Amino acid sequence: MTKKQRVQVAMLGQSGAFGVAYADKFPQGSAGQRAFAVIAAALAEVAAANKSRSQMRERGTRGRGAARRAMLSGIGAVVRTAKAIADETPGADSRFQPPAQRSDVVVLATARAFLDDLPAVKDVFVEHGLPDTCVDDLRRTTEAFAQAISGFSAGKSSLLDAQADLVAAVKRGMKAVRLLDVIVPNVFGAGSPVAEKWKRERYVESVGGSASTTEAGAEVTPGIPAAPQTEDPLRRAS
Repeated sequence: MTKKQRVQVAMLGQSGAFGVAYADKFPQGSAGQRAFAVIAAALAEVAAANKSRSQMRERGTRGRGAARRAMLSGIGAVVRTAKAIADETPGADSRFQPPAQRSDVVVLATARAFLDDLPAVKDVFVEHGLPDTCVDDLRRTTEAFAQAISGFSAGKSSLLDAQADLVAAVKRGMKAVRLLDVIVPNVFGAGSPVAEKWKRERYVESVGGSASTTEAGAEVTPGIPAAPQTEDPLRRAS
């Protein structure tokens, strides 16, 4: 989440807590009750989206990393053995050089190139200690890594979807908060202690930062109160 989104989620949490504390003042089916229900639903969606994002990120990173390590182990065994064979047969290692780069694309291409050349000389590599299954083993780990990369890319798309769900939930929650900015003073009386409490709890200072972001997006310096919200006379008259 962005810094502003973290602030907004914290704001929704405090607004929701206010609604729980004063739930008896907002009858079932009233606009206030519905607004607090929207906030509660938004917070639940945010929690679910964050959990989903964390799980997808963890699964994608862990699976891709394990597959990459397994494939690199096979590549390394071929490279070391080819170098040993080249001591006896110069040039035998020319087709089995380490990856020129460490990127996923390059190491995957290296493994596939080895699979093209290794079967023809497998017996020599087996004579030098590699298992008789060395070609099949490298093919298996290469295919597993290719699938892991594909899954990692699909996971990125799912992460974007989860982020979009989170943003939409926050927007719905903040819309409900703005509605409650009108409803709460109407219920408790403008300027009343409870209405003032709503105003205080509805605004949140920055989460883990040096500046504070209000719902409107304006930054204020901690310790210096934000400018008071002036009432729109046209809105009051309407």
